[in-house]
Amino acid sequence: MSNLNTSQTGPKKKISFIIREEHETLHRAAVSALQYDPKSGRLFTGGSDTIIRTWSVPLHKDAFSARGGVRPGKHSPVQYQSSLEQHTDWVNDMVLFGNGRLLMSASNDTTVKIWNIERDNKHRYVDCIRTHKDYVSCLAYASGVEKAISASFDNNIFAYDINANFKTVNNFTGCKDSIYSIATTPNMSIVLGGGTDKCIRVFDPRTNDKPIKLRGHTDNVRALLINDDGTRAISAGSDATIRLWDIGQQLSIDTCIAHEEGVWTLQVDSTFTNIYSAGKDKMVLKTPTSDFRKSQLLFHENAPVKKLLLSEREHPSSIWVGTWKSDINRWSIRPSEQLSIGFDEEGPSTSSAYAPSPPNTSPQSDKRPRMKEHPVQQTRPELVIKGLKIEYSTY
Repeated sequence: MSNLNTSQTGPKKKISFIIREEHETLHRAAVSALQYDPKSGRLFTGGSDTIIRTWSVPLHKDAFSARGGVRPGKHSPVQYQSSLEQHTDWVNDMVLFGNGRLLMSASNDTTVKIWNIERDNKHRYVDCIRTHKDYVSCLAYASGVEKAISASFDNNIFAYDINANFKTVNNFTGCKDSIYSIATTPNMSIVLGGGTDKCIRVFDPRTNDKPIKLRGHTDNVRALLINDDGTRAISAGSDATIRLWDIGQQLSIDTCIAHEEGVWTLQVDSTFTNIYSAGKDKMVLKTPTSDFRKSQLLFHENAPVKKLLLSEREHPSSIWVGTWKSDINRWSIRPSEQLSIGFDEEGPSTSSAYAPSPPNTSPQSDKRPRMKEHPVQQTRPELVIKGLKIEYSTY
């Protein structure tokens, strides 16, 4: 009989893992998806910890005090409601539809999931769409025809009929590489898709013709917006530029170069008048579509910005920000409402009333103008939702 040596002579190996709380109400890492329902005052947040969380947000600013405390007789500024825990990988995007009754989420687990969120604290998992074969990166909603759209790193864009139990009604093909951004009009007359091949494809769902290509970006197209009549579009890229497009002429008619690093997220008001942008450089800018040379620095975040969301598109008064950290901040964007409201004293802040010009990183600095100094709208966010990661190690 042979002797078996079962002793281990190799070095000890360290194993690290995260132990989550039984009821974990805060995010542990990057927040990349935001949706807000102003009618019910509910905020939905998702990110790299795979969990979608629901928060009750006060509809009136007088519900909370300037230093994070709560005035007598008032409710807490932000209250955790519930978690949606069916995804097994990053949550990349979300859309609300059905008059705030349904939520759609896209994830790196290759699925699109539907949730019934009609009741505040009793959300229900409804359905799972498995049309994609790779990370599902972004979603869009055509509110006029009740269609939802998803795009993926598998180069495919699918459209679903919400009223027909999410039946797949279109498959837009032609993208040659991973898709990072999509946009559509309310009646889904045009669908835009952009990604790592540096161009924007314009699809016509009515004809299924070969898509038109809009060229101009020199790197990944990370965000897209389109106006309601489908005549103008806005794009943002990892090349640190924002571009305004004339869809009919198939031309880039203006370019914003105010950001110093990649631009990852965009928002625009209902009149397509002002663009709000952010990304890797941590700056949140406001730029009028009438003149891309007049970008205003609203504030600096404390980490690269993954997602922006206006509290309302008509006459927006505040903006939600999700970053690579687990915090979620709401900032006032009205000069007449410069508030300093939050959960604690550790929110993003600046040391003076003016934000300094960001440094020029290009060796040809004369070709990229410096950002002019503008008054920061406020020195702290109105609301702060802070997350905490707990790590346990053993040998």
